Amino acid sequence: MKISAKNIMTVCTICVFASSCSYTYPEYSNALHRKAPAQHFSSQDFHNQTYTPESSMPKKAESNLESLDSKSIHSIYSKAETEERNIALSFNDGPDKLHTNAILDLLKEMNVKATFFVIGSKIENNETILKRIVAEGHMVGNHTFHHLDLTSLTTDEILQELDQTEKKIANTIGRKTKMVRVPYHLLNEQVVQVLHNEGYHIIGWSLDAMDGLSEYQLTAKHVVSEIKPGDIILHHDGIEQSNELLMQLPDEIKELKKRGYQFLTVPDLLKIKGLN
Repeated sequence: MKISAKNIMTVCTICVFASSCSYTYPEYSNALHRKAPAQHFSSQDFHNQTYTPESSMPKKAESNLESLDSKSIHSIYSKAETEERNIALSFNDGPDKLHTNAILDLLKEMNVKATFFVIGSKIENNETILKRIVAEGHMVGNHTFHHLDLTSLTTDEILQELDQTEKKIANTIGRKTKMVRVPYHLLNEQVVQVLHNEGYHIIGWSLDAMDGLSEYQLTAKHVVSEIKPGDIILHHDGIEQSNELLMQLPDEIKELKKRGYQFLTVPDLLKIKGLN
């Protein structure tokens, strides 16, 4: 069944990490109890696992950034510090034949650029979608290969999660990315150090659209009500609830445009040299 972007509606946005970072303990989710080495998982294993998107994770009051060394957070971003009405739409967990193509149709129709954080194991057989993302002026970031809790992995396993995805990206679009979005934004000193050593900028979000929740249709309007200049909005294009997102997103974008917001890619919003 093909979903047409012309018969659907909603909105999205962007942010820079330095002091506010949402953290969730891994024990809160059965999907995060994945201690085995990443190399033991195949793409089929990934597609068969119980998958938990970021939006459905329970909230934790305090940020785990406070537990990180101050020197290690200089390349962690959740929003841009700006008074201009610039924001960024971001999408996790694609590429997905049904949802990503429909979202790309919508973004093209509404003349909006976005940033897609892709899962390496989902690129296979979806290379044409990744090429389309780049061809239409959007940006691509690394969202690891199996969407695991990186804090439960060894340094070598973290590197493998990154490298496998980078190879898939580079082989498909001809270049690598310097952006990474860590699954669930679960960070510790080891993860941050590995990512920094590999030259990545860690991209979080400042506004969660909550489209990973089964009751998303009840909370979809909160993006418009909570939006602020510089926000990075978290959406998902590769989960079951993305059907509901496709119904909400056109109205969201229309309303944000009506309020004077400009949609930029994450690199353009953050203005970090070499990020794109």
